[in-house]
Amino acid sequence: MKSVIAKLSLLFVSTGTFATEYSIFPDWLVKDECTLTEPFPFPNDLTQLKPYPLDAYNKLVKSCEELKPVKPDESQKLDYLDHRYALFSWLSFTALNRQLDENYKLTQNNLKVCEADSGANCPLPLWINWRETETIFTADAAPPKNWEISKNFAMMQPLSAVEQVAPKNTPKKQAILTDQKNNPVYYQKFVSPYIFNFITKNKLYSIYGQIEFANNPTYSWACKSQSASSMCINMNTIGFLACSSGSSLPTCNLPQDLTNFDPKPPGLAIEIKVAWKILNESDDPSKYIRATLPVKRYHQIQSGETGSFKVEEQEVGVVGFHIMQKTGTSSNWIYATFSHQDNVWGNSPTFFDKQCPTCAINHPVGGTKPTQVVRLEQISPVVEKVNRHISKLFKQENAVLQYYKLIGTQYSTNNSSKPMTDINGQPSDTIETKLTNYSGGLPHPVYLTNEVIETFLQLGNQPLGKQEALYYKSSSCMNCHAAGGIATDCDKSTGKPIFTPRTADFSFIYHDAKAQFKEQNCIKEEP
Repeated sequence: MKSVIAKLSLLFVSTGTFATEYSIFPDWLVKDECTLTEPFPFPNDLTQLKPYPLDAYNKLVKSCEELKPVKPDESQKLDYLDHRYALFSWLSFTALNRQLDENYKLTQNNLKVCEADSGANCPLPLWINWRETETIFTADAAPPKNWEISKNFAMMQPLSAVEQVAPKNTPKKQAILTDQKNNPVYYQKFVSPYIFNFITKNKLYSIYGQIEFANNPTYSWACKSQSASSMCINMNTIGFLACSSGSSLPTCNLPQDLTNFDPKPPGLAIEIKVAWKILNESDDPSKYIRATLPVKRYHQIQSGETGSFKVEEQEVGVVGFHIMQKTGTSSNWIYATFSHQDNVWGNSPTFFDKQCPTCAINHPVGGTKPTQVVRLEQISPVVEKVNRHISKLFKQENAVLQYYKLIGTQYSTNNSSKPMTDINGQPSDTIETKLTNYSGGLPHPVYLTNEVIETFLQLGNQPLGKQEALYYKSSSCMNCHAAGGIATDCDKSTGKPIFTPRTADFSFIYHDAKAQFKEQNCIKEEP
């Protein structure tokens, strides 16, 4: 089989007096054909890829382009795609967890197992030097400080978020996950340089900036239209893994800078959500991506995030990790989620008590006692095989990622599928359609849940609809994020901004924005 890579290995494009070098990817990632009958690749260089991958496969190749649309009963195609997206997710997770050198330049060094007594003495991964959303959507809605890869970490606010997304009719302060030591899990969100630049350039860091954006004639036709809302904000970061020699796309395959904003296309739109646990005497800290960070220790956790607290330095370890990335093969973004191997597995799980067979599972009790966590959806055999393979590779190089596992990757199976349409493309308002294709794109798998990030959304059998028929319900990254919006107006009756669903290109981070001047807030009108 002849690889597209062979055509590109010596290809340079002249740009004035300089030359732009294309990224070069290995043959197993960029193939001439996507052949379903061939054995799935399990490459031994999976942990060593240098350029960041722009997609899971080369959609410019005809047989790869024809992988989609794929129907739910086409199991061979789905297994093939699951495998490709699993490899892609691990490539992303690996790249984001590489070390920076003393000059904050990205290295090819994967994070090693760190035996240091304190997380403060362990190397930190790339992503923790990105911008945390609390430093972007500030309390006074002022413009955020400039992106500086060497200073972003120092801007980080104390860990404070302990409330998960709560099930319907459940107060948010009830949805607090606690480990077997009764410590709450903390959450953070980070964005790539591209997204940070997009937010600041368009002044989307404040409520008023968002409303001004939505009412700008350039965008209002979409932001104010229910039918065109998906075009209000559009992260157009569609790149390609490779180009054929006769391609008319001169910017495809350009290396992307992961440390600073790079204006050359396509850019990388990536959001990350991290779950941290406080490491205690029963944990082996060397098995965690860890750091010593300021943490809000709430005096009464039952009060949720509004209660009193004191800030302490704590050694914390990553137990859950979401990656959202927009690509050409999945226009509704790709959603990958990783978990620590000791969360609910092994001899002494962090979030499961083997001695309590009668404990209610995945039940929100506001942090009053340890949460008994159970995964309701199993990891697919295709993904498990990839996990076992890459764990061996990381073990050989003594990398800490050997202690993590990919839960799954959710992607679009039909990029032309509209929201709330059935498999035949017909509009549908049934419960089944809302559960499976609220987002459009016909996501696969239908549900993707991280047991320590969406613990309480694993609802199982639920009576739904007027007839209260039973349906299985859990968390779906794509269907959930489809509802993300920006503030498009103010509701004078409530004094609150109106976040219009489907206007934020599958992102919820804009809901964290504040109003810039209280005296100019959306003032509630008196009746």
